[in-house]
Amino acid sequence: MSVFDAIATRKSTRRFNSRSLDNRSIKSIIEFADKAPSAKDRKPWSFVVITDQSIKVAIAHILYEAARTPTNASSIRDGVEKSADAIVQAPVVLIACDSQTTGVGKDSHPADLLSIGAAIENALLAATGFGLKSLWVGDVLEARVEIANLLSLEHPIISAILLGYR
Repeated sequence: MSVFDAIATRKSTRRFNSRSLDNRSIKSIIEFADKAPSAKDRKPWSFVVITDQSIKVAIAHILYEAARTPTNASSIRDGVEKSADAIVQAPVVLIACDSQTTGVGKDSHPADLLSIGAAIENALLAATGFGLKSLWVGDVLEARVEIANLLSLEHPIISAILLGYR
């Protein structure tokens, strides 16, 4: 599949079947993400691969709790809950972190956020090239500190990518 075909055909999905992904495909997707351009060639990203169902369920529970906070409007709540459902269903969850910032609650440099976004896009397009379905999940930011603590991360969570077959 050409890059043009991947761009033209990539679509987000929140529904995945239970078919697992091979480790080689996951590794290749991360390698393609690593080819993304970045400000000052800092490559400020790291990815945590999650395939363990109990960890995905724990992340979903954290998101369900975050969705129920009184400050979240019903539209935000619905979106976060849908993302939590998709996390449980997806065979693979990639957590994108800012490897240049230490401290899970700290804010990232804007240029690093743009660079991480480029790496995420590369991962999504690579997944499409491998015949996979994907979803870029920003809702993890609703509970980024709690999820980072669950995963024992040192760097702030920026986003998540869900991968699988449909």
